Amino acid sequence: GVPTLSNIQNVGLSYPTTAFHEAHGFHPTENKILFAADTGLGSQAQYNIDINEKNVDSGVTTNFDKSCLEWDEHANYSPDGRFMAWCSSQGIGWDGRRLDNLRLEIWIRRLSDGRKQRVTFFNDSAAAEYRGTAAKFPVLATQSIWRQTGAGTWQLFVSSNIFGTAFQVWRFDLTETGA
Repeated sequence: GVPTLSNIQNVGLSYPTTAFHEAHGFHPTENKILFAADTGLGSQAQYNIDINEKNVDSGVTTNFDKSCLEWDEHANYSPDGRFMAWCSSQGIGWDGRRLDNLRLEIWIRRLSDGRKQRVTFFNDSAAAEYRGTAAKFPVLATQSIWRQTGAGTWQLFVSSNIFGTAFQVWRFDLTETGA
């Protein structure tokens, strides 16, 4: 048969003043949802999207960065639920007002302590995966998916777009190091 809807409830994924929100996925072991929202933090930027986590049981929403002048979107949990990957314009110099110069890279956050690091460098001319061609054609590393390959090891598949001209999917091997 075909699944049918029942027990329909609004779990309040958006902020009261938000112009944009988008659900990204469920935590693999806890009743939590990742979503992106324009949180209206008072920035003059037209686009000010942050990654949030909603605990459906308690109703508590956590905004991970409370960033202004950054685009953060397409978050997902690692298969074991300890990490989160998302795309961000953080540290790339985007002004938050125009989409034609938006650049995005993939970041990973350890959820236990908030430690985060950038893992792709498509827009960095010194990096092996550099694909930027000029300011006119920035790279958008957007969607990512995880595959657990062992204890503390994963493969991360990432889609990239050279602003409407070339779409590619990349595989990165990740190994957890340090505490």
